[in-house]
Amino acid sequence: MIPLPRHADAPPVLRVEGLDIAYGTAPVLHGIDLRIGAGEAHCLLGRNGAGKTTLVRAILGRIRPRAGTVTVEKGRVALVPQDIALFPKLTVRENLAAFARLSGLPRGAIGARVAETMAQAGIAERRDERVETLSGGWQRRVNIAAAILDTPRLLVLDEPTVGVDAAARAGLHALIDDLRAGGMGILVVTHDLDEAATLCGHAILLDAGRVVRAGPIADLMEGAFRHDLRLSIAFVDPAEMPRAAALTGLEIAGEGLTGMVADAAGGLHLVESLTAAGIAVRAVSLERPALAHLHDALTAGSAP
Repeated sequence: MIPLPRHADAPPVLRVEGLDIAYGTAPVLHGIDLRIGAGEAHCLLGRNGAGKTTLVRAILGRIRPRAGTVTVEKGRVALVPQDIALFPKLTVRENLAAFARLSGLPRGAIGARVAETMAQAGIAERRDERVETLSGGWQRRVNIAAAILDTPRLLVLDEPTVGVDAAARAGLHALIDDLRAGGMGILVVTHDLDEAATLCGHAILLDAGRVVRAGPIADLMEGAFRHDLRLSIAFVDPAEMPRAAALTGLEIAGEGLTGMVADAAGGLHLVESLTAAGIAVRAVSLERPALAHLHDALTAGSAP
């Protein structure tokens, strides 16, 4: 594989500064500032309509901003779309050879680069199988391989594991992490908050066309929740939930109550207050907040 710059001394592979985009007179993105470094994986999160697709189109150079700039190191950015973008009747090797020619690789270098990429993506054993005969997980591996043939500095993945089983998902995660560890910048667009927390060390949360939070996930979680715990309470009689919510200040969520408490002792105190009021508790859980809780807290006012 073509060597990539090591992380610490490398310039950012993506720099977005003051980006404003509008469709006609309707503003879509406002003052977006982002930076993705070599060897970093960032997840782009937000509800439908937040502006994620427009931001990705701008990064790929497919839409002209009203203001601001988008700079990708050496202009080398690749997209792995959510839908499989391969020639189904061709074999894995034939697909990669075709994409290598489309990406402008010299004809004499294509064979070696295809072989190297198949080995890197773990698909060499399937080289002579037609894409249409492969499972969804293998097709997604080939999709990624096609995108990295010319060693992009930034790889954008749109819902990279949608529709695949757990084993295939784990394999794809390992491949993406290998690319990151090799120095490639990774931007993952996903609605799967568990996947985002697994794949990415950084998060970008968009809401109504603005970046509401961006940075290392650990720092974002610490800033939002500090050492708080998330308390969830279920009841023997769900009809008691409104009264229980009034007593505790917790929110009704599904078939129980939920909210943040400073520590386990604070959660126990609330449960004891419910028992004292004659409200029968069926189950109690305390857990560290997850990325999904941060996402929900910061985008609560957005359209679903």
